[in-house]
Amino acid sequence: MSAFKLLYKSVLTTGKVPPKLQKPIKCYVKESSPYFLVTDDYFYVPCYFTKKAVDSFKAGSKGLADMQGKVVTISDWTLETVKVKSDQVFTSYSGIEVRFVVNSVSVAASSSESITLSRQPSNIYRDAEIKALINKLVWDAQVKTVAAAGLPDISKMTGKGNVSASIVKCGDAKLGLKAPTATVSVSAGKSASKAKAMKPTVKGGKAISKPAKKVPISAKVLKAGTPGKKSKVGKASVMKDLSGAGTTDARSMKQFKKLVGLHKKKAGKK
Repeated sequence: MSAFKLLYKSVLTTGKVPPKLQKPIKCYVKESSPYFLVTDDYFYVPCYFTKKAVDSFKAGSKGLADMQGKVVTISDWTLETVKVKSDQVFTSYSGIEVRFVVNSVSVAASSSESITLSRQPSNIYRDAEIKALINKLVWDAQVKTVAAAGLPDISKMTGKGNVSASIVKCGDAKLGLKAPTATVSVSAGKSASKAKAMKPTVKGGKAISKPAKKVPISAKVLKAGTPGKKSKVGKASVMKDLSGAGTTDARSMKQFKKLVGLHKKKAGKK
C-alpha cells in the first residue's frame, strides 16, 4: 500500500497522524521545479519547505532545486489541512489540500544509485478514496454550519407562508482549519540564479548585404533581342499608331481597318 495514502487517510479521517507513523520518509523526487513533487512509487505529493529546511539542506554545491531524479530522506515533517482554490492548485480537491510540510531534509544514501520507478505515479488527489474522504470532510462541516445557523420548524410552516422563511443563510462551511505554516520556494535557489544570469549569444557569418535594386520584367523583355544588338522595339513605340521593323502585327484599329480594306481590294480583283 502507498505510504502517502496511508498518512493522508489518517489526517482526513482523524485529523492527525498516529505516533507509530511519524517516522522519517525516504522518497523519490519526481520533479523539483516549479513544484517539488515526491513519490513513494504509487502517488506523488508536493513538498512545502520551511525556511529552516532550505537553509539547513546540504548536498555539496547543489540545492533542493537540483534534486530531481534523486532520493531524499525527510526526517522532520508534518501534515496540515488547509483551504485553497482547487482551480488554481492542482494538488487539491474540493477546495481542500493536505500539505506535506518539510522541516528537515537530506540526500539519501541511495541517491547516487540508478533509481527506476516500477510504475507511473499519479496525483493522490485523483484517487477515488481520497476524494471521498475530502467530500465527507466538507459535508460534515456543512452539516454543522447549517445546524448552528438554526433550521426552521417545518411543522409550523403553511402553504401561504413566506418563501424566504425556509431559507437558511449559513455562508461557507466552517472547517475549523488553522492558518497554514509559512513556507518558501526552492525554485529561487542557486541553480535558478545561474539560469537567470545567462545571456543568449548569437552566432553567425557575415552580415547580409542589401538586395540589388529590382529591375521590372517588362524592361528586361524590351531589352531582349539579338545578342550584342539592341532591339529595334523601344519604349517609345509602345501604344502608338505605327509598326516598326520589329513588330509582326497591327498595333492599332486604324492599321487593322487598313489591313481589312487591303484584303477586300484583293478579293475584288479576283
